[in-house]
This record gives sequence, structure tokens and C-alpha cells, in this order.
Amino acid sequence: PSLMRIFRAIEIRKLHDDDVKSFFLKAFHDCSIDVTQEAMEYMVKYSSGLPILMHEIGDAVFWQDTDGIIERDDVLQGILGAAKAVGKKYIEPKVSRTIRSERYSAILKKLGGFSRHFINREIAETLNEKEKSVFNNFLIKLKKLGIIENDLEKGRGAYRFVNELYPVYFWMESQSSQKKTLKI
Repeated sequence: PSLMRIFRAIEIRKLHDDDVKSFFLKAFHDCSIDVTQEAMEYMVKYSSGLPILMHEIGDAVFWQDTDGIIERDDVLQGILGAAKAVGKKYIEPKVSRTIRSERYSAILKKLGGFSRHFINREIAETLNEKEKSVFNNFLIKLKKLGIIENDLEKGRGAYRFVNELYPVYFWMESQSSQKKTLKI
């Protein structure tokens, strides 16, 4: 069962990349599994220092491995699996209650991809007139849900997803009718 159903959740600050790397190295070492440097970099990046994501990614990658060595392809498929799990457990309940309109859903799918950052005017250029009319309210709702935040380093109108798996999940949802492979 999900950790959230067994234990009371306690907020933990993001971990440093070195701590995330140590966690994965120890976890896989305890299972007699080696991890390539490239695979480790992806796991650290997409975990975003968040223990819940570390758990989901580690579990999904573990089940992808067939040869005792975690490599790039294992991690890429694991990231897709983790994004799907995170989406179903943590994003969908929030989003489906708040973002019910077809316009919001269409905008959300256009935000999906492999970039954690986006500029609101660049996204607005891809929207039709009906979507543009609700875009600002949509951004406000995503901020209230804790899915995006202002990206002050990139300037005005810039946003970033709170963690790396959110845009992957939205990309997966936008591609649900098509079979595509993950390219990072």
C-alpha cells in the first residue's frame, strides 16, 4: 500500500543531491545492484530531492532492471512508471477536484514536457482563444495547488514546476493516445 495510507505524512525539506545519491547507492547496493553514473544522474535529477519521489523512482527503476545493473534505459522507463504513480497518487486527486474544465485540461497537456520551467507568454502563443481567456486563472489555480511556483531567477512571467516529475506526468497524459518513447 501507499506510504501515505500507512503513515502520517511529515513534511521533510528537499535533500541535497549528494544525500539523494547516497540513498540510491545504498538502496541498490543492499540489493546487489550496480548503478551507472548516467543512470544515477537521472534518478537524482528527477527525484528533485523529495523523499516521496526518491521512493517512487527507486521502486520503479528496481522493477525495470533485469540484469543487476541500473542503466539509462532502466531509469528512463522507471521515470515514466514513477511519474504515472505520482500522478495517480498525488497530482490527479488535487487536479481533478480543481481543474475540471476542458480548457484547463487542454492547457495542462500543453505544459507537459521535459522542461521544469516555462514562460507564460510562450505557452500563451500555443493556446487557442478560448484557452487564452482562462490561462491566467489556470496559472493561479496551479500555484494554489502547489504544482507550479514563480521562477524569480528567470524573470517576470516565468514559472517552474515544483518537482521534475510533474511535467513528465503531464506529457504522459498528453501522449496517452499515442505511443512515444521518453527522450531526455
